[in-house]
Amino acid sequence: MFSWSYLFSDNALNRGKAYYDRVHDVKRVGNKIFAFVEGSSSYSVCITLKNDSVKSVECNCFNDSKCKHEVALLHYIEEHEYLLSDNRDDKIVNDIYSMDKDCLQRVLIRLLEDNEYNDRITDIINEEKSDKEKIFNKLKSIMANMDYDDYMIISPIMEFIDYDINILIENGDYDCATSLLNIIVEEYLFGHIRINYNSEDMLTDKYLHYSEILLDNDEVSGENKDKMAEYVDRIYYP
Repeated sequence: MFSWSYLFSDNALNRGKAYYDRVHDVKRVGNKIFAFVEGSSSYSVCITLKNDSVKSVECNCFNDSKCKHEVALLHYIEEHEYLLSDNRDDKIVNDIYSMDKDCLQRVLIRLLEDNEYNDRITDIINEEKSDKEKIFNKLKSIMANMDYDDYMIISPIMEFIDYDINILIENGDYDCATSLLNIIVEEYLFGHIRINYNSEDMLTDKYLHYSEILLDNDEVSGENKDKMAEYVDRIYYP
């Protein structure tokens, strides 16, 4: 395991170890390890790796310095060292990404002919369904628990886009990402909720940025793509 304790104060190290059991939803995407750590709120933490060392640590809590939530995730990684290695065959991964949907379905169906893989494929499918449900429920929870002033600041929504939407796109779940972005824009740009001008500008910029990625993607359903195209038109031609 790489060395990382030097990055943190003694206080953060001592408190972070106690938060180990509060780490959940840990995922590795490329050279980044993402997780949530429960505290007074649910905080998103990201550890970026480089050559088996810690390149950077990030947490969306209000602590200006390196915090106990980051320490908690690093302790978790120490106990689950498989997170430090990406043992996938790059050629196979590239082949999978280059295959169309029908071809991938045929590969899975052929694997199902071997009973050895049935349980594992079923587990993976259920995990994927569960992950999507969790993300939708997380957005609903954020929207339900925000303070709706006359002109509200929507920083929790922006954090959701920066973290959860980005992970969906990096994982290739473009349709789910599009659906969630449409829900957010419908509520905060075109709905009854009024947000301050800075928040409106930031949300608009994010949506337009992701629309350039998603509108040309064949994995996005026609319904979600049509709705996104409609909202983009409404932004440019109010």
